[in-house]
Amino acid sequence: RRCLFLHIDYPTPELEQRIVQAAVPALPDSLAASVVRLVARLRELPLRKSPSISETIDWARTLLALGASDLSPEVVQDNLGVLLKRRDDIERAAASLVVG
Repeated sequence: RRCLFLHIDYPTPELEQRIVQAAVPALPDSLAASVVRLVARLRELPLRKSPSISETIDWARTLLALGASDLSPEVVQDNLGVLLKRRDDIERAAASLVVG
């Protein structure tokens, strides 16, 4: 068997915000922009598994379901596990973002 691996880079922030807004239309525009900005910051960290677009969308849905109106440190801290799957990545991100 052979495998084909294609690396497709993350979209621009503008495109990712449009993707999030299309997938989660009830999310306020300002919160969608904040989500995309924070995810972009996370992708700059030396993580073992950076969040993909699907995690960004999952997080936006989570924030909407929780009724979050902004990305307060508490909201981010309590929900980093939606974006990051590994405990060491969550700890690194929390320390880097000065959350909590």
